[in-house]
Amino acid sequence: MQFSKPVQQITEAGIAYLIRTPEQVESDLLRLKEAYGNLADADFLAYWRKMLSAKMPICPACGQHGGPIRRTSDGSVMGCDRCLEIQGYNADLVGVKEAAAILGWDVRRVATYRSRGSFPVPVAELAMGPLWTRQQIEAYKIG
Repeated sequence: MQFSKPVQQITEAGIAYLIRTPEQVESDLLRLKEAYGNLADADFLAYWRKMLSAKMPICPACGQHGGPIRRTSDGSVMGCDRCLEIQGYNADLVGVKEAAAILGWDVRRVATYRSRGSFPVPVAELAMGPLWTRQQIEAYKIG
């Protein structure tokens, strides 16, 4: 089933978003009801109303929309996942759990070494934690 394309654009915290108008949302819900029968389940309709009303961010770096916009810990925009993959930040990035696995350590040991200042400096600090390149961690393992 094909839903309508968002036509309105809003800006929040420096990021532009595409959204569907309320009329588009209701029209898409009507098509959903027609496709799957006369749905009287209020929870189902509330779920789809929320999904269809969701904002889709537009990446300030590449102009693509739909994916999450990644920021550094200081709030500056890195780009969307597509941008980061093009820049080489895809599977080569590892977090604390992956770094611990590469080193054969427990995640608490990574935290301890970081707090002592004896661990590589992360390439980015996101809300979910630090990120390193796989090469940094493998070089640290050898060195």
